[in-house]
Amino acid sequence: MTRLAVFDCDGTLVDGQAEVCDSMDLAFAEAGLPPPNRNEVRRSVGLSLPFAVRRLVPEIDDEHVAHV
Repeated sequence: MTRLAVFDCDGTLVDGQAEVCDSMDLAFAEAGLPPPNRNEVRRSVGLSLPFAVRRLVPEIDDEHVAHV
């Protein structure tokens, strides 16, 4: 008999939001953008990356979204 154990780590067993915020800070810096608001980044967790970036920087152009 095959047995399988599945764990929902992100947000259940491990809170990875600090790492997400750090990653967004780095990505924004590499794209030449100021660091995003960490509370807003936390609210964007779970969204697709392009949608999250546009939510964090509404005036951003498509080129910068792709770079982030």
